Formats: sequence, structure tokens, C-alpha cells
Amino acid sequence: MVARAYRQVVRRMRRARQTYVWNGPVQEGSHPSRKRLSWFEVPVARSISASFLEALNDALDESGKRACEDEWCALMNRLLDAYVGADSGLERSTRRTGSPHGSAAVVIVDERLSLPDPFACSRWDRRAAFRRLLRAAKDAHPGQTPWIVRSGDRGSGPWLSGTALTLSNDACLTTHDGSFHALLPEVRHVYTLGATEGLYALLRGATVHVFGRPYYAGWGLTDDREPQYGRRSSPTREAFFHAVFVRLAHYLDPSSHREGALDAVVASMELQNEVARRYGDIRSIAACGFQWWKRPFIKPFLEGGAAKKISWVRKPSGAVAEHHIATWGARAVRHSRGTVPRLFIEDGFLHSCGLGSDLSAPFSQVIDRSGIYFDPHRPGDLASLLNQTVFDDAELARARALRERIVAAGLTKYNLGRRRPTWTAPADAQVVLVAGQVADDASVRFGCPGIRTSEALLHEVRKRRPAAWLVYRPHPDVLAGNRRGLIGDPGLDDVVDVIDTTADIVSLIDAADEVHTLTSLAGFDALLRGKEVFTYGMPFYAGWGLTHDAISGIPARNRPLTLDMLTAGVLLRYPLYWDWELGRFTTAEAIVCRLRAQAQRSRFAMQPMALRAVRKAWRWSRNVVIHLAQDGITGSRGSHERFP
Repeated sequence: MVARAYRQVVRRMRRARQTYVWNGPVQEGSHPSRKRLSWFEVPVARSISASFLEALNDALDESGKRACEDEWCALMNRLLDAYVGADSGLERSTRRTGSPHGSAAVVIVDERLSLPDPFACSRWDRRAAFRRLLRAAKDAHPGQTPWIVRSGDRGSGPWLSGTALTLSNDACLTTHDGSFHALLPEVRHVYTLGATEGLYALLRGATVHVFGRPYYAGWGLTDDREPQYGRRSSPTREAFFHAVFVRLAHYLDPSSHREGALDAVVASMELQNEVARRYGDIRSIAACGFQWWKRPFIKPFLEGGAAKKISWVRKPSGAVAEHHIATWGARAVRHSRGTVPRLFIEDGFLHSCGLGSDLSAPFSQVIDRSGIYFDPHRPGDLASLLNQTVFDDAELARARALRERIVAAGLTKYNLGRRRPTWTAPADAQVVLVAGQVADDASVRFGCPGIRTSEALLHEVRKRRPAAWLVYRPHPDVLAGNRRGLIGDPGLDDVVDVIDTTADIVSLIDAADEVHTLTSLAGFDALLRGKEVFTYGMPFYAGWGLTHDAISGIPARNRPLTLDMLTAGVLLRYPLYWDWELGRFTTAEAIVCRLRAQAQRSRFAMQPMALRAVRKAWRWSRNVVIHLAQDGITGSRGSHERFP
């Protein structure tokens, strides 16, 4: 008896400590393989639903003590507007044209037969309830054309509409792609068993007819067709929103990947909408000449936050009239059908924790409609942005804070780790760093009308700084053996004091008084760190009054810039940033958080060529398989994979 009683006590204690977690009210854009953006979490003392309702009652009691409905209403409307902005095109998702808009527009929310929701009833009961729902909607709205919208709630099994009575021929069917929220401002009646869409319809002010027992029913805010138990208050919409979305729901901060608040998730949703609007006029893309391994890396950037059709073609002749032709860098493309809109794609300036030539996944890329940033003779979007944008104080303050965080974290483009120089310059010597480049680098070909090689640059710098301690740093792609370029040469012994192949570029910049370069991004890194920068070509950061330029009159430089203005244009407005783990666009600040830990690791010498070749081969094979799975075989858009 004692042992049995003990076991019962232990079971009760274990049950009291159990916590149940399920999807929260915000799941916009979240793929099943990704982390949840929001979730509910309750300790289970009795049933899951009873425990949650008890917590919700307590939250409503607390919300009732705070008279902040204006503040809650503002946050609620911001969330609802973010959902409407996420609409990816109602016309493309419907089976027939027409409009449900009217004085009493009716929407029926279709759901999966089974749901991982503690408030969902059995499969049999759900079938029967959905049949009652259909009959009630038809009887209550004679002559109305119902729209059946598929819920975005995760579930399994067939759609309930397929298991119920045959639908009326004049019903419209739209799959769930955000269009439900675009419909909501015009919808008067929503019929649901208990989908999350019903909650949002409630917040929008629609009449929600509920045929199940979701947690949002029974509070006097819905038309309930089933008895609801355990509710002890009648809150306003704003108070209910605050209790559910602010007090009870948990959120993943998309920037830090730690637990955060609703406003951070809403800001991320607004960012997705901003990117979608930025490229909203692009409906289909012919991506020309991209190798298979590169395609999974650029696909999320090309899609630009909206549902676009991407065709992978080897030559521009594979494009059709309505396509935008996308190419890597400034690759020349001729199109036999005449002028076709172009998209120029390149790596961004906070790229990865590894070389792009080693097939490291990019956190940042740029998509330019006019040219590309390293071609001064064909000014692109960056030049227009820097020439024309009026940056307000808030954006400049954000740029300044970002620059300070980049410097503090020791970040640059590839972030290969940190290692201080082993050499020591003579006392009182002026330390001049010369940044080497790849021999056939596109920025050199397009932006260097005079000096075009690292050897010639070193001789020119020595001529200008005869007494300086001159340090040459070869390009990391050259050191890795991936590209051609200068590493060392006996003929440079009288020109260079040190050829440093081991220290990281940020440590070398910190040790230098001046940085001299043709067009290297190291010059921009040095500017961010307050160094004197001398350019001998026409990089994107030259010609704005911030650098000492050997070439005067660089095209498309029409005004002087401050460093914060340059930072705002180059790092905040121009690139796109992608979070591979969440499958969402993100901010420069978030990428700084992602890169910071890896960038601070100790930098070792380049791995043996054989080992690096094996790693590259594995990455190449992985990307090709992903591309075939997403596009080459199924032809579907698929989901964006995570990359380390």
C-alpha cells in the first residue's frame, strides 16, 4: 500500500511538472522544419485545455487591471496590417475570378482533419461539425457566394471540405497564402471550427461563427454554436488581444534567436513585406548561367519575399518576354528579343564565416536593377541611392550604431577568424597596408583604368611612401588557391617589408596608419574603422570625399557623403540579408549577431588543399541535390534549406 501510494504521489508530481507546448497565434511564413515564431506553453496540472483556460482567465484578470487599450489597439492593428501586407496575390490563388466583397461577405475556413491542438476535438466530431457549419452558412446567407479559405494551421489528413458534403458549384476556393488576411477588411462573417484565422477575424471585428471549442470562443466575442466552459469574464477585443498575444504567448526574437516579444516578430513581418514591395513588380525571372551549386544560395534572394516563378536557363534565349533576366555580377547578356529588364546579383558586404569560393552560404547579397556596385561606368542602384537619398537622423543614428557594432565585433566580408600580426614595425614608422586582390577580379577589370595589378600597386605605394613600413596582404581567395593572384615574388623584396599571409585583415587594418588599395573591400573596412584610405581604382566607396583617390572625377559621384551616410546606403538600404535558420529576410544588425561569435574565433593557417577540396566537394554535392529536389525534379518552389 505504501509503495502504491508513493508511486501515485510521484506520478502526480511528474504530471504537475509537465509542460505542454504548441503553436502560438503568430506563425506567418514559418515552415514546419523551422523554429516556431510563437508558441503557447502551460504547466499541465489537469487537462491541457483546462490549464490553458485557467492561465487565460488569470491573464484577462491582470489585463483588466491595466487601462492601456489604446496601446494594445495600436499593437493589434500593427500586427493585422502586417498580415495584410504579407498577401502574395489573391488573384493568383483563386480558382475563379470575381470578388467576395459585399455588405455580408462570407468566408468559410477549411481545416485539416487532424490538428496538434489541445482544443481540437476528434476526427469524427470534426467531420460532423464541419457539415453543420456548411449547412448553417448556406441557410444564414441565401444568395451569398461563400469563399472557402484553407487554414494555415499545421495539421494532417485531408481537408474537411473534401470529407463533407459536395460543395456548391458557385463556391470560390482559395488556398492559404496570406490572402485570407487580405480578404478580412471586407468580410463580415467567418465560419470556422476553431482555426487561428477565426481569432484574427475576431480581432478585425468580423462576426465569427464557431462550431468547435477553441480558446478564443466563449468570451462574448464570437457566435458560439457549441457550449463553452471555464470562462469567467467578458473582455473587450483589445483586452483579449493583450492577454493572448502579449501575456500568454511566447515569441522567438528573429534577430537574436532568443525568446523575445511580439513587437520584434511584427517588425520581422513588416520587413518581409518591405522586401516584397521592393521587388513586387517582378513576376518571373530567368536566372541565366548559374551553376547548380549556387542556385540554392541565391534562390531566396531572387524570390524577394514573394511567390515568383524562377526559370534556370543556360542562355538568355531561354527567357520569355515577361521575364527579368538575372545574371551574376556584371556578366554581359545579349537578348535577341530586344530590351529585357535586368537583375544583377552579387555577394553582399557581410557575407559569411567562410570564403564564397569555398561555397559558404551567403547571409547577404545585392540585387541591382541598373548595374552593379563595382562598375563605375554603368552606375547601379547603389550610386543612385547614395546620390539621391535623404537620410533622416534616425537612420543615420542606426548606421552609426551598426558601424560601431561591426568594429567591436571585428567583422568584415568573410570573417575567417582573428589572428594578430607576428611582426613588429620599427618605432615611429608609418605602417602602410596594401590589400591585394584577385588577378581577374571584376572590380579591377571595370574600375581600374590605370594600375591593374598588385605588383604595380606595390611599386606605386612604395614610390609615394618611401620611408613607410609597407605590409602586403594577399587576397584570401588567392591564399586558399581558389583564384589567381600575387602572394610573393623575389622581385618585391626591396619594395615590401612584410608579406603577411597569416594575420586576419581586421587586425592588419587596426595595426596600419593607412590602407592603400585598387578597389578592395578592405578599403571600406578601413573607412569603418576610421583609417586613412587611398584608392587607385574606382571602388564604390571612393569619390564621396571620404578617401584619397588617385583617380579624380569618378562617374556618378554627385555629392559628398559622411561616413554614416555611406554606411546607411551600403549596409542598410542596398543589400538583402537572409536568415537560413528561420528562412526569413532579416536585418544587418541580426547578421552581425549571427557572425560575431564565429568571427572572434582563433584564425589558423589555411587547411590543407586536399581537406578543403573534400569539404568543397561535399558542399557542391549537397547544393546540387537540394536544387534537384526543389526545382530540377519536382519543379516546385520548395522550402529554403538551412546551411551552416
